[in-house]
Amino acid sequence: MQRRFRIFSQILFVLAAVGIGVAQTSVSPYVALVFPETDGIKLHAAPVKSIQVGPLAVVLETTILGAVSQRFGGTMHNAGDAGDAVNWLCYAGNNAAQKPVVYWFASNNEMSSEDHSISQVAVQSNPGGVAPAGCGSAAVLATIDLGVPGVGTSLADVTKRLGAGKPDAKGFLSYQNERHVAGRGDKDSVTLQTVQYQIAGGVVVTVSVSQVTSD
Repeated sequence: MQRRFRIFSQILFVLAAVGIGVAQTSVSPYVALVFPETDGIKLHAAPVKSIQVGPLAVVLETTILGAVSQRFGGTMHNAGDAGDAVNWLCYAGNNAAQKPVVYWFASNNEMSSEDHSISQVAVQSNPGGVAPAGCGSAAVLATIDLGVPGVGTSLADVTKRLGAGKPDAKGFLSYQNERHVAGRGDKDSVTLQTVQYQIAGGVVVTVSVSQVTSD
């Protein structure tokens, strides 16, 4: 059973000011980034157990968006309804290599808890260095450890860590692990963890780690 989380692509446009507290002015991650909805290369085990963000360990589908904003500030935004509904936090700044990036923390409202547990964390190259509207800043995010190669690493680093793979014509490369968990009655739950990349010139420009569990 497959449930694909709708995920991010390169920013289509950049708004000028950082909008604090005005949720409707922020660019939704569903608009900012979009990866193709294709099956990824199958992995025998989920590659990411937790994502270390400074002092905070983010466990997908467990840690809530509020835990991130409490630690690092920022305003929670929301958009869409039903299956398209999403809540998110975003931050703009430099990564450990001092290259401008945008950090996204998203909660898919259809699959996440009412507390907005985090379904996805993504880091996106931001060559212009201009913060998208509604994004905060937190220097500690430069230390983020996704548990997989991040922005600025090479395709060789990715394939060494996750296995052989070739990006498509647009530079997209995806890996996934599907795990069945005993559920109620005769139904099993399925946890799908996906790691997605966009590669340009042999270098990672966007990386996303997402996880959803469905009946």
